[in-house]
Amino acid sequence: MVIIHDAAKPMVTDKMITDCLAAIRGHEGVLPTLSMKDTADWILGQTDGMGADVFFECVGRNETVSQALTLTAPRGKIIMVGNPATDIMLDKAVYWKILRSQLTVMGTWNSSFTQDTQDDWHYVPERLKDGRIMPEELISHRFTLEELPKGLELMRDKREEYGKVMIVAQ
Repeated sequence: MVIIHDAAKPMVTDKMITDCLAAIRGHEGVLPTLSMKDTADWILGQTDGMGADVFFECVGRNETVSQALTLTAPRGKIIMVGNPATDIMLDKAVYWKILRSQLTVMGTWNSSFTQDTQDDWHYVPERLKDGRIMPEELISHRFTLEELPKGLELMRDKREEYGKVMIVAQ
């Protein structure tokens, strides 16, 4: 999950990105995790108890969908990315949170998942494992949030070559 609070404080750090990229070497994938309680405590602690203004739900399980809805600030947005493994069921209290907090829930297409060896979920990890895809080499520029306009101008004006422009927390 990547969450952003106040559109000003990304809750993913440069170290998290670097650690994930380093850990993926020699493996089919890497999944940085915290227990759900630790995640909730951390998010609420970082947001003075308000929750995230924007919350990306990238797993597609009952628990993580409920967590995203519960930990999003009033009038916040939840972007659903995860492919659900089963039906998603919501507790009445979570459903009420959507209504009473006037949350916006949006979905986005993220990949092809057919359980076939040629779908995206097999294609990418295979290439990561054998070194045919090296994601860290795609990142050409890293900017702090304060430098965001500089990064956007770089992409808009195409002043120099770039691959992936990342905004990272300090």
